[in-house]
Amino acid sequence: MQNIHRDNLTAVVQHSFTGISDERTRHLLEQLVNHLHALARETQLPAP
Repeated sequence: MQNIHRDNLTAVVQHSFTGISDERTRHLLEQLVNHLHALARETQLPAP
C-alpha cells in the first residue's frame, strides 16, 4: 500500500481510475474528484 497523505490524495484516487476503459466516464470521475477535493481543501473540511 502506498503512503497516502493530503498532498497526494487526489492523484492516488485518480490513479485508481486507470482501469476504466470508457474515456468519458474516466474523465468525468477525474474531474469530479478534482472538484470535490478542491472544495474540501477550500472549506478546510476536517479529516474524519
